[in-house]
Amino acid sequence: MNNRAKRFSPLGKHLLLIIIIKVVILYCLWFVLIKPYKVKVDIEQIYNVQPEVSNQKELSDDRR
Repeated sequence: MNNRAKRFSPLGKHLLLIIIIKVVILYCLWFVLIKPYKVKVDIEQIYNVQPEVSNQKELSDDRR
């Protein structure tokens, strides 16, 4: 019964505290640096972009 009262060892409490602090810091950084700069994606513009033709397949066939 005594072991149940000691739920976490001092090391476990310390590691849990560090993880909670890191999560809070990462959230604050995201909230300040990333969230305000939402990028709007124009789907029509993406569909209109034509990718350049790659010669990579032809090069790999020539090397055989």
